[in-house]
Amino acid sequence: MAEEWGVRNLPPSNNGAVNESQFSMTLLRIAYGLDFAVTLWFSCVILGGRSRSVLNEVLLSGTTGRSAVLARLIGSIWLAMSVALLAGICWPVLMAPILILQLIYKGFWLLVFSRGSGRSESQMAPRRKITVLFTLYCVLYPWVIPWLRLWQLAQQQF
Repeated sequence: MAEEWGVRNLPPSNNGAVNESQFSMTLLRIAYGLDFAVTLWFSCVILGGRSRSVLNEVLLSGTTGRSAVLARLIGSIWLAMSVALLAGICWPVLMAPILILQLIYKGFWLLVFSRGSGRSESQMAPRRKITVLFTLYCVLYPWVIPWLRLWQLAQQQF
């Protein structure tokens, strides 16, 4: 199956160094593993309903009424993302678009939702923690994502 997707036929990295490629794949797998752990934990907390107030303040901005439905929706999306990240540990290059999607989502969240206008200090504490975590992702992911390999794979497929 890997040959169908063109993974085995990819040309070597820039200088053909096997150690560099193995090192970058190890870093990529570590990124998938860490993101999997955080995403799985977050989805379990949301779907378990243990942090309804944190969920309302951080994700739903205090919305009531539909918050249970939105909580299940958000928790399900995060759970699906954690499954995709787990697959990324096995197939790091093929699942790299998941990291790009995470980068876009977390960057958008930082731009739009990280600032809490008119919120008390207790309401801002969970938002600050998520903001720090998402900032780390947005700073580190561009260095871990195999952009050249993805470009080569895309060129080979089209």
